[in-house]
Amino acid sequence: MPIKSWLNDLPNLTINRIRLKPKLIASYMIAAFLPLLFMGFFLVHKANQIIENQTNLTYGISMQQLMYNMETRLASYEELSNHFYFDTNLNLDLQKDYSKSSNLDKYEVESDFIERVKVLLKFKNDVRTVGIYFHNATLYNAKPYLTYADDKIAGQLNFQRASASKYKGYWGKVKSVPDGNLYWDVELRRNAPNTRVFSYNRPLEFYTDHHSVGLLTIEIKESEFYQLLSKEGTDKAIYLVEPDGNIITSNDRASLGNNLEADVLGEIGRQASGDFLLQRSEDHFKVMYSELSNGWKMVYMIPVNRLLEETKNMRNYGLLFILVSAAVSVALLVIFSNLILARMTILLKRIQRMRNGEIETGRFVSGKDEIAVLDHSFNQMAERMKYLIDEVYTLTIKRKEAELTALQSQINPHFLYNTLSTVSWLGRKNGNDDVCEIVESLAKFYRISLSKGKDVITMREEFECIKAYIDIQRYRMKNRIRSIYALDEGIMDATVLKLILQPIVENAILHGLSHEKEQISILIKGGYIGGIVQLEVSDDGVGMEPEVLAMLLDANSQLNQKGGYGLRNVNERIKLQFGHDYGVEVKSKPGLGTSVFIRLPYQTV
Repeated sequence: MPIKSWLNDLPNLTINRIRLKPKLIASYMIAAFLPLLFMGFFLVHKANQIIENQTNLTYGISMQQLMYNMETRLASYEELSNHFYFDTNLNLDLQKDYSKSSNLDKYEVESDFIERVKVLLKFKNDVRTVGIYFHNATLYNAKPYLTYADDKIAGQLNFQRASASKYKGYWGKVKSVPDGNLYWDVELRRNAPNTRVFSYNRPLEFYTDHHSVGLLTIEIKESEFYQLLSKEGTDKAIYLVEPDGNIITSNDRASLGNNLEADVLGEIGRQASGDFLLQRSEDHFKVMYSELSNGWKMVYMIPVNRLLEETKNMRNYGLLFILVSAAVSVALLVIFSNLILARMTILLKRIQRMRNGEIETGRFVSGKDEIAVLDHSFNQMAERMKYLIDEVYTLTIKRKEAELTALQSQINPHFLYNTLSTVSWLGRKNGNDDVCEIVESLAKFYRISLSKGKDVITMREEFECIKAYIDIQRYRMKNRIRSIYALDEGIMDATVLKLILQPIVENAILHGLSHEKEQISILIKGGYIGGIVQLEVSDDGVGMEPEVLAMLLDANSQLNQKGGYGLRNVNERIKLQFGHDYGVEVKSKPGLGTSVFIRLPYQTV
């Protein structure tokens, strides 16, 4: 009968040990709010996915638009080169033999070309200069517009590649060129202002015998391409890189002159386009890249936290809404459960107060339902219990209190003080001053140590008590004890547990003196250091071995079973009263004596 067995086990279920209100709240949360919670998380997750995809799409469109602008700009330079490439007159001028021509003829050829370039540069701010590196040795140099390609220039590997590039042309690497220098003839001068440029180069063949008569070079300012990148905002790093990874331009100006990071370049490889997630110890990036028609690549590096910023906001708002809804639901449920369970709570509090000894009688719950019946029955039980307590328990307590009062009267401290005063008076009457002094010290010791049953006294009273104790011991030991007091007046009004010095002084006398030691000196110091009261009791007795010192405050050591109990008791009392930051510390060396340090908080009454 599994069902019957399960019903029999119901009283032992853990849920039956939980209060009714939490069970009502938990049941509502499970049955009603939990499905809504799951639905909320699901919707927030889907919204995050949509926003993330939309953000990726936005960055992709932005990159494609920038790629289009770049392609348009590059095509404009190729179109610009056509004006010179198809110029028949320029072809003839570059191939003509000027060995027998006058300087004026040469000047006219050069000035016509230079004037043509200068007019062009007025309308092309992004172009630094347009020049031709010619092979005709009979024509003069007119730098930077017309330059003879000597062996030094023609011997450069990239110049040779540019000269052999045929119709499509060759895009030169980005360089820092000083003012007045040429792209293919750069001599860097110290502290000279430099301009970062790259070049579009096209060999001039002019439909002859496909023999190059010169190399057309259009020098383009890198800053003009940077203007395109700077319009894309600062939420991402954009790099325009050459096939070998050298950075042509970037909105991250600190990266100019360097190569793209190896981890990014390794992921891109020879692929034309794509994207991937780059993980670094400091941050994560979404990397998107695409190749331009001339072989350069555009690389977007978007921080993931920036990419997911909107999704984080959506998630945070969603979680906030869920938490607020949960809080409001719980608050409403608590209110409704209080309304339902208020009458039962009254009965429960009556039971709890009875458990604490407070018995109340009377009707506290109105109505005729089960809770009212329970309250009525409980009230009858409370009245019966109160009667029994009044009749039996109270009488027994009063009898015990009377017996205790009688016992205390037998040991009343006043009786002890009066007796000691009588003994002191008899000693003085008979001329025995030593008896008077020791009895008076004993009376002072007990008056302070009893202190009307108080556990806490002032530091002044504690020092008076220990002085009285040392005076008694001095008479007993026949002046073998020498006491020294160095007490700061500023701590005299501080409160302290009574009888914390007496066990320490007793140990010093008991264990510090030996048959060979005729006299022991005991120094008692007290001072205020950084909010802490520190007491010191030092003696020049026989001292202790290190193993004995290690076991002195150990509650489980055999040493404490034979002796040293008073010192351990003082340490435990201080820690119980003030905490583990305070207590007793002992330092000792054989033959040199022992020092006991006590740390207490500075407190006043």
